[in-house]
Amino acid sequence: MVVLTLSLGACSAAGEEFLTDAGPGLDWVGQAEERSIVVTAPPTTVPEWSAVSALDWVNDGAATSSPDDPPALVAEKVYLTSSGTDRYVQAAASDIAAALPGIDVPAEMPSSVTHVSSQLVFDVADRRLGDDPAAAFGFWVVEPYTQSRSVGQRAVLHVSLDADSIDQLPEASAVCRRFSTRGACEPVTIGDRPAWWILGDEETLVWYEAPHRYELEVRNVGRDVAEDIASNLVPLADVVKGTGVQAASG
Repeated sequence: MVVLTLSLGACSAAGEEFLTDAGPGLDWVGQAEERSIVVTAPPTTVPEWSAVSALDWVNDGAATSSPDDPPALVAEKVYLTSSGTDRYVQAAASDIAAALPGIDVPAEMPSSVTHVSSQLVFDVADRRLGDDPAAAFGFWVVEPYTQSRSVGQRAVLHVSLDADSIDQLPEASAVCRRFSTRGACEPVTIGDRPAWWILGDEETLVWYEAPHRYELEVRNVGRDVAEDIASNLVPLADVVKGTGVQAASG
């Protein structure tokens, strides 16, 4: 008994963890095993993705249209806010959704993205909405245009009116031929949707959803991230509702 008491006393002095719990149910074996385990604090988890509706759509306050305006009138109203010489005209998400019914945007973006710029694109010579592209969205990690695009922008999405090209979807090579002047073409599948990487000066991911063609360029992130962005889309009209953006009352 004397020997046992001395032995336990030696263990008690060997580590401070034995002094932290003097309760009657002290598990000496468990405590001794824990001494050999390096305990580290769990890392703080940062969401890898953010809902696009939660981002700061910087043109939300620029809505010009009324809820009952037809698409052509919405586009005309946006054009009248411009100088008449710039193709890309800043436009509220609600106006873009009204001018291009059925247009989609990514449902989520990498969590570093905080701001979205949005434009309608015009054919200045004819004073009408353009076809290729018709709209553009910039996804920024800073307030738009406070840094260069190469630094502050993570992705840009161009949306074109291109219903005829849907007929070419069954044959991937036919779509690649359309982009032969822009660089090499690599067909891929994203979920159940065919898509194409155009490997020119910029790496561009292309896919179709009638009547639109989507082209996504990413900066400072990998192609896998671009494909993840393209795999989950949502109607822009739903994003408008989610952000609380309202069309002008008249």
